[in-house]
Amino acid sequence: MTFYLLRHASTTANEEMLYDSRRDSALSANGRTQASGLVSSLSEYKYDAIFVTPLSRTRETLAPYVKAIETPLPPIIEEVLMIERDLGEITGRNQGEGAIEKDMVRQNVTDRFAWIPPGGESLNMVMSRVQKFYERLKQDYAGKSVLIVSHRNPLRCLELIILGRPMADYDRDDPPKQSPATLRVYEI
Repeated sequence: MTFYLLRHASTTANEEMLYDSRRDSALSANGRTQASGLVSSLSEYKYDAIFVTPLSRTRETLAPYVKAIETPLPPIIEEVLMIERDLGEITGRNQGEGAIEKDMVRQNVTDRFAWIPPGGESLNMVMSRVQKFYERLKQDYAGKSVLIVSHRNPLRCLELIILGRPMADYDRDDPPKQSPATLRVYEI
């Protein structure tokens, strides 16, 4: 089975260093350029299915490829299990303000993977739902190729699952976390 993991292109919130979380923000001008630049690399491969999340930035990232492709498109499936982590009340805050760290101190939590932002979900919860998606893919798409257009946190969790690594490796730089509009390929 081949996994093509594509992080959505840049949004204004990404560029302003804001926690975007599940806000349905559009791509920035730079993000639209990045998405257009992905057409040639995405066109190098054939996919049996393409998964996007309910957030429009994943579909917008895919749009130039969909418009340019000359062969019949595989099914494009909306997958809620790969939606970005819900940061609850932290959403929209500036990443430089230390909102996550301050809330962890306020809650007296030291395990950042278990920490649940007010009204949000922990990284462990993200890992759990991504694991469900992965198991379903292995069953339903064995021997096939899937393109997954998603977000930083669920893609990182999926990468760890594919590589057989523990959650403790989440912050390791091997491989580094995906930047906007980056594509990675894994075969299992």
